[in-house]
Amino acid sequence: MAGAYGKNFKVTLGGTSHGPEVNVRIEGVPEGTVIDYKELDYFMERRQAKGLDFATGRHEPDDINWRRGVLNFGGELGIVSDSVIEAYVENKDVRPEDYERFKEVPRPGHADFAAIMKDGEKAEIAGGGRFSGRLTVGLCIAGGIAKQILEKRGITIFTDIAEIGGDDNPIDFEDLLGAAQGQKDSVGGIIECGVMGVKAGSCGDSYWDGLEGRIAQAIFGIPGVKGVEFGSGFEGTRTMGSVNNDPFAFDEEGNVITLTNNHGGILGGIASGMPIVVKAAIKPTPSIGKEQQSVNLKTGKLEKISVTGRHDPCIVPRALPCVEAAVAIALLDALMEEERPESEGDTIEALRSAIDRQDDIILNALTERFKAAERIGAIKAAGGMPVQDETREREVLKRVEEKVPSEYEAHARAVMETLIEESKKKQIKSKAPFGILGRKLGHSYSPEIHRLIGEKTGNPYEFQIFEREPEELEAFIKGDEWEGLTVTIPYKEKVIPLLDSLSPEAALIGAVNVVVRQEGKLVGYNTDYFGFIHSLEMAGVAVKDKSCLILGQGGASKAVLQALKDMGAQKAEAFSARKPDEIPGEDVEIIVNTTPVGMFPKTEGMPADPSAFPKAEWLIDIVYNPLRTHFLCKGKEKGLKTLGGMGMLVAQAIYAAMLFTDRVIENRERLMADILSEIKEDVENIVLIGPAGIGKTTVGKNLEEITGKEFYDTDLLIVQREGKPIEEIFSAMGEEGFRRLETQIIKELAEKRGAIISCGGGAVTGEENYFPLAMNGRIFLIDGENTAEVATEGRPLYKEFTPEELRKQRLGLYNRWADEKVDAAGKEIGEISEYILEKFNFMP
Repeated sequence: MAGAYGKNFKVTLGGTSHGPEVNVRIEGVPEGTVIDYKELDYFMERRQAKGLDFATGRHEPDDINWRRGVLNFGGELGIVSDSVIEAYVENKDVRPEDYERFKEVPRPGHADFAAIMKDGEKAEIAGGGRFSGRLTVGLCIAGGIAKQILEKRGITIFTDIAEIGGDDNPIDFEDLLGAAQGQKDSVGGIIECGVMGVKAGSCGDSYWDGLEGRIAQAIFGIPGVKGVEFGSGFEGTRTMGSVNNDPFAFDEEGNVITLTNNHGGILGGIASGMPIVVKAAIKPTPSIGKEQQSVNLKTGKLEKISVTGRHDPCIVPRALPCVEAAVAIALLDALMEEERPESEGDTIEALRSAIDRQDDIILNALTERFKAAERIGAIKAAGGMPVQDETREREVLKRVEEKVPSEYEAHARAVMETLIEESKKKQIKSKAPFGILGRKLGHSYSPEIHRLIGEKTGNPYEFQIFEREPEELEAFIKGDEWEGLTVTIPYKEKVIPLLDSLSPEAALIGAVNVVVRQEGKLVGYNTDYFGFIHSLEMAGVAVKDKSCLILGQGGASKAVLQALKDMGAQKAEAFSARKPDEIPGEDVEIIVNTTPVGMFPKTEGMPADPSAFPKAEWLIDIVYNPLRTHFLCKGKEKGLKTLGGMGMLVAQAIYAAMLFTDRVIENRERLMADILSEIKEDVENIVLIGPAGIGKTTVGKNLEEITGKEFYDTDLLIVQREGKPIEEIFSAMGEEGFRRLETQIIKELAEKRGAIISCGGGAVTGEENYFPLAMNGRIFLIDGENTAEVATEGRPLYKEFTPEELRKQRLGLYNRWADEKVDAAGKEIGEISEYILEKFNFMP
């Protein structure tokens, strides 16, 4: 066996890479726990990295076989029936002969040498033996089950690739892997894992029972992991304590939170209630074709070696679910530790703990019962059968008499009668809802937009999110869960073969973003086309006779390309953002980004450098979260006109709503403006910049009073955090130290939505401050030439410069940053606030 982990949820891995099987033994899963096979199979498929161009040529189906402890339930679910689960996966695609040589000449970077030194002639070298990544099959089986248990407790775990080969730009990953493979080499990377929903104090302890140590031990069990970091980790060591510490506060419900999360959700080894953030460093794949020096253990001479066979140039994509599995196992083990009764006997605490465990079993079973009831309802509806079946109801109630002791029979019968009634409700199928179909839709504004459309037109309709994986697409489209759909990445083209017909514009474009049922047929439309045109017209973008460039070649780019041609563009072409050398820039006047680069949460990326287009007039981005992408911000800094994607999103939704409801919406421009205004009010920040002492703080407080939005003053936050006035901070740290604090505060405030932010007079001197403020903020410059009355006390820079001198030094930066300018000379605070709110009614 490869070793065991855990005290309460105990996982033991076994087998070897090229032996008959790999296996896992899991102890501690509560009997009655329901395992969703489909969800577990999908988790296992992620470990295989199916579909990746650079994955190993070794193909294993990873079909799970239950040896003990799981009863099969209709082929879709498993019910845990024992305190011990044993599962195995057969190794079918094996080639142990490929590894014979390495018993004498160990591969650099592998465990070969250490294994031989430890185990001698018994050492299993083929595929890495018990040290192989193949054993993560067992890890993922256990971790997949742990994830399902945690999700039922409201705890979610997710991962993403933070870096590959030292590069953190996802657009470069494919090229890096291709280059490594072409050089017969490999690269490593960093995986970031986040955990949401772990309650403060719910698990962890001090020293060796600390949550960091338990999680780190589990992650280090993954072959290839060479480092684990929590929160700000090593980067935090390069800051001051005052910067790295996370200030405490209360949220709207009175819960204690921290304003930042440098501690990564764990304090003193105990969960703090904030998201747990952990990174795992994965070394480059050691098996490479490039020639390396080794030693021949038999001859005692140096020897060159190059590894042939089936190996990934990077194991990071495969390791994503492995890290999730390790974290899930560690968390569940720690949580179960807290739930274990401290003493034997019938104490209230022990009995309540037992009740809680039984409740979990009951709730899991109820969920599956209601799902089955819904499926029965669909079958009955298709066959014209009545929902009520009195014979079946009598059979269910008779089982109460057979299975429940007489002293509990009356209570159990009452529960079952209620359950029968609730199940009948699930069988009564209401009209299917409308919704948005995509793969990852956690940050979609579409449900809110469609709610507003229904509300403002007096014709409300239900609109849901449908997240589906590619293998689920066909069954979903041909199913009856929905009445109409808006379709987003990555299905705008993939959905076409599943439809009965296309509207003229969708057929011409070759992409669909709306599907509706019409007379029993599935018809595809493209409202992106109309939405894009409408948003450009609203913003005053003149396309006629212009040279236009589209970044991206997906489904959205096709709609944009056709729209630009139909609007009279002199030239319009689409290019891949992944091939910057092929993108022309010399004569381009209008650039449209249709890629997801720069979209939340990875907001720093840009599909291209605006500087590459010397004749550019407009930069347009169909990304709508953030409101203004890094691409647009860079363009604005260079004096270009910019347009974000929120207008297009709302406009296409209005056209989609007309298809859903089969009703014409009049005054679409007014409706679009109203919806944009409401969304902006919730999302967009009001940012105030300008000379010190001009009245920004007073205006901000006044705006807070008028609007109810939260007000933040960067200077005040710095003073509060440092516990000393600005003059003393300057004295201790200098202006450079003060500016670092300012940048950190601004970065934190960038996460706010619908807030009012007042910046210090010198915030504009830090170029890095612009994007965090501008991406979801409208920047107002409050200025006035009469600065003679400005108070200079407590303002260190006024010892060197007069207020007017400092203002003139920064005026160019103020003007470059500003979306709107407010002349404060001779105006009352109320007048300034009124002007800002009037201008704030327009979306950038």
